[in-house]
Amino acid sequence: MNQNPIPLTAEQITMIAAGVLAFACDAFPGIAAVFDRLSPASKRLLMAALTLLAALGAQSLACVGALNTGLACDATGFAGVVSLWLVAISVNQTTHLLTKAGAVG
Repeated sequence: MNQNPIPLTAEQITMIAAGVLAFACDAFPGIAAVFDRLSPASKRLLMAALTLLAALGAQSLACVGALNTGLACDATGFAGVVSLWLVAISVNQTTHLLTKAGAVG
């Protein structure tokens, strides 16, 4: 019986990481101050890179056995990172829109 040491899927970990990234860049004063100084294009590029790292990290956790995602630890499995990344970007941008001061309303 293969017990999952962390009872979360790669998708769940990716979504949590992407949401925390967006919230941190909008709400934590030290991080938000640095993030706000970036150009809009730089912000988008940084978030794309960080959400890609979150997706790769979640898949890597699966490869070392910390998650039981059902994804193979080969080229086919890592192709699933693209879908994880798209989920991460969606969660990240939704969280940003909902938490950025003055963005909703």
